[in-house]
Amino acid sequence: MKVFSIIPGQDGRLSVEAGVDSAVLRPGEPVFIPDPVDQWRTAVAPAIRISRLGTAIKAARARSYYSEIAAVHTLRPAPGSDAAHGLPPAILDRAFSPGRWLPLPEDSSSELSLSVSRAAIGEADPEPTTVTFTLATLQVDQAIALLSEFITFKTGDILVFPSVAVSLGTPILDTHIAASVCGEPSLDIRIK
Repeated sequence: MKVFSIIPGQDGRLSVEAGVDSAVLRPGEPVFIPDPVDQWRTAVAPAIRISRLGTAIKAARARSYYSEIAAVHTLRPAPGSDAAHGLPPAILDRAFSPGRWLPLPEDSSSELSLSVSRAAIGEADPEPTTVTFTLATLQVDQAIALLSEFITFKTGDILVFPSVAVSLGTPILDTHIAASVCGEPSLDIRIK
């Protein structure tokens, strides 16, 4: 399984951070933050999961290659930090924590939402931060078409869309992060 971060440019063109292989934490597994903690940033972003093998996929047919969405927690080096020792953030091991995968609506223009809250362990979750988007604004089909020109998608590959992520900033140890997609619980992790 590979994980790709899809980032739209201001000119409308997509850029992709290379995928990591088998670097995904299992659902419910705690996220251990390497020292020093202030060298890292966390966020929760929407992601889709590829549901079948494919290469050279046209954008018009891309929707038949995915049917699920989840909230995904990401851990990345802070800008200007030496946390990654000069390595691209996409190759960090165990840097992605997916939530429960949920079915997507058939209509790609349907509005979707991602709600995220963070609280100290044992405290009630505060009012969540919510962002809304559509599959069309994420440019999911275009991203699949672009990537499939160069790689073969395998069942289980994940595309993460940090352009609509809820940024949580510097990780806070001993906190609970919960996220839902369209009101359905997806992510539930602990930061250690």
